[in-house]
Amino acid sequence: MYVSTYGSIAFEAKSTEPLGETCKQWLAKKNHSGNATSVLRHWLALIERVTGRASADEIQDLPYQMIHRVASLCSVDASRRVLMYQHHRVDLKAVDFSVPLSKLADAIVAQRRIEIWLHLVDLERTATYLELENSLARISPNEVAMRVRSAILDGKLFEVKREMFQAVCS
Repeated sequence: MYVSTYGSIAFEAKSTEPLGETCKQWLAKKNHSGNATSVLRHWLALIERVTGRASADEIQDLPYQMIHRVASLCSVDASRRVLMYQHHRVDLKAVDFSVPLSKLADAIVAQRRIEIWLHLVDLERTATYLELENSLARISPNEVAMRVRSAILDGKLFEVKREMFQAVCS
């Protein structure tokens, strides 16, 4: 998260992982012992302080990480607030984050209060990546971490093919 006198930006970067658990799924986990409900209520109170509306019913099917990130953004005083989802795409069949981000914007009435942006970064595997991938099948599991680290230090694993910004809510 970036915080200054001019504004605050909360970042979430995603690559290969799916959207993540919805608030409903996160709340249903037995190992939370009721604490998750209190945490979610607190996040919604922070959001409501900024937007005037944050209903638990309207965010149940949204990834809880999105609610957490926007609540963090709302926890600080700022003249401008931006939620930036950066999505590194290696395979273009990846998850589309624009739909849940749009639903989030509607659910919390973000318009003119919180800017929501999607930063799409399309990546291409490099020769270093392909060499690494081929070598992993021939080494023991104990050697994998060191081999990956060495490959990262030796060269780029990905090249940026294209990037673009998409305003979800501004």
